[in-house]
Amino acid sequence: ASIFHQGNPETNADENKFAHIAGARSVAFGVLTVLQLNQAFLSRSVDRSLLDTGIRSNMWMVGGVVLSFILYIVGTYVPKLNDWLELVPLGWPAWVVIAVTIVLQIVFSELLKLVLRRTTKSSASYMAHRRTISSV
Repeated sequence: ASIFHQGNPETNADENKFAHIAGARSVAFGVLTVLQLNQAFLSRSVDRSLLDTGIRSNMWMVGGVVLSFILYIVGTYVPKLNDWLELVPLGWPAWVVIAVTIVLQIVFSELLKLVLRRTTKSSASYMAHRRTISSV
């Protein structure tokens, strides 16, 4: 089972290959689009967690991300427009791939921020200790 559009099995092999390539392109485009939209929220702070910064504190950004996602959906699923963009509609397995990549992106980003916070605190604590010792 493929994660994208299979094409018509009654057509020749070249057309099936094209459908396979168009499906792969659509999945790649979907993953990259959604990851970039998600990155907008993750990049609001270098060291503060997404839970600390909140999603709704900048409603203009939320609106921009929602509008961009709607345009992505329109470009993927509206006939003729998706032909022009050389995309095919995604099936549920492709959406599972996209969801998994979003979860991985959030986990890695939040872990990196956690390490950065701990490193910064350790460094600040060390520097404060050195100042205390050198002032004695």
